[in-house]
Amino acid sequence: MKKFLVAFISTALLLTTTNCKDEGGGITPPVETKRYLSKGTKHFPGEKVWIKCTGNVAASNATVSMTFNTEGDPDWYPLTVIERGSDEISFNIKNNRSYSITTFAKFVLSNGTATDTINDIKIQRIIITYPSENDTFKVRTPITIKWRYYNDFDALNVALSPDEGTSWNFLTGNLNPAIDGSSFKWTVLDTAITAPIICHLMVTKYSDNDGSDIIPIVIKP
Repeated sequence: MKKFLVAFISTALLLTTTNCKDEGGGITPPVETKRYLSKGTKHFPGEKVWIKCTGNVAASNATVSMTFNTEGDPDWYPLTVIERGSDEISFNIKNNRSYSITTFAKFVLSNGTATDTINDIKIQRIIITYPSENDTFKVRTPITIKWRYYNDFDALNVALSPDEGTSWNFLTGNLNPAIDGSSFKWTVLDTAITAPIICHLMVTKYSDNDGSDIIPIVIKP
């Protein structure tokens, strides 16, 4: 991920920015909905999540534990106990750890006999909620980029890369979350293209890219 530390520099693409404040204003807290763990999903440190239990694991009391499996972390952190016969359980993801751009975790449900494992859970401090990965937009389409975040940020950047993170264009910079909220209105590429292109959209901390979220989007003529 070091390539995303590259300074934001201009490219031949012409971008249109509009400085608009979120109508609601203020910091947007995580939405209290049932967010289930599944492979590849993104979650906040400390976020309340839900997990479904299979018949074998639910046959007796089971423990839910997590480990940071891609960082060589050998420790397992018990999170909650699932009572016998439960269909699902909620708990909070471990949050007393320094989360960088993306930390991958593994969750295991075990009752000593049966085990369920959920791999490649992404834990990060900023999550883009709109657009979604691989959404497609026509040039000059007005959209509102939205995100959620964990902990306080003094300022945020929104940027676009046409070359998988080698270079970045500011869409806006130094947004104050307390004033500007957690959204930004943008007109998609106010320039002509002849074929669809894949770009990457990033919302990141202003001073560095700690806790960033980066998603691909498709832009078509």
